[in-house]
Amino acid sequence: MQTTSHDDEPLARAVLVAVHRVSHNQSGVWCEVDVDLQQPGVDPRIVRRRLRLSPPPAEITVGSELVVRVPPGPDADLIAEPS
Repeated sequence: MQTTSHDDEPLARAVLVAVHRVSHNQSGVWCEVDVDLQQPGVDPRIVRRRLRLSPPPAEITVGSELVVRVPPGPDADLIAEPS
């Protein structure tokens, strides 16, 4: 059986620019957000992506800074690292 690991995905700093939608399910909180994504070796850019937060923070606010895993692919969901 093969397991999925996110440990080899690059980390980036993400600053929330806008929060469009928030939903809760058994795997945590999912948000549709615009983030200023800053990865080493890649030009900073603002992107709209789904973001998974687990465990959920007390509040999600514009201007918050997160460390996220960035899976490959232009539309891949971002995964917030626990703080």
